[in-house]
Amino acid sequence: FREARLADAVLVITGVDGEGGGLQGGSAEPKLLELLLHETARYPGVVLLCCSSYDKYDAVVHALAPTLLAAMRAVVQFELPDEATRGRLWRMLLPPACAGLVDFDLLAKESHGFNVARIANAIYHAVAAAVLSDPDAATAAGKPLDLGMKRLQRAIQAEQEKGRGTRD
Repeated sequence: FREARLADAVLVITGVDGEGGGLQGGSAEPKLLELLLHETARYPGVVLLCCSSYDKYDAVVHALAPTLLAAMRAVVQFELPDEATRGRLWRMLLPPACAGLVDFDLLAKESHGFNVARIANAIYHAVAAAVLSDPDAATAAGKPLDLGMKRLQRAIQAEQEKGRGTRD
């Protein structure tokens, strides 16, 4: 906070909802949470606390401390990408060599509820599966990796399963 104050920086704090071992996951000490709240309230600039969903935000605020609400000047909720936007994200994130081999509209439809991170995770999962199924293809110079629709659809399903929590 001191360095950020000197640099007049915008602070971005992610993982406050337990994603990736964040604050609510129980790994943070209560004193550390108190310090975070104290410094956030005192900071003269902008502090962004990022949660992956409004439901998790609500749980974080009540689990950490209601005083967190008093320190907040605004809560901004970003909507998940619609189907057309997801289609553009798939086109943008997949290598150009995949353009004629995959149905971007179908990928967009099947990835309902995904944000850009979950789409990227699905692509990563598909690439990892392709490399594991054919290690030689991954090292072949100039030869694009064959991801294919079936592999991408399985990766979407795996990401959907990962997204289902114990509350579902």
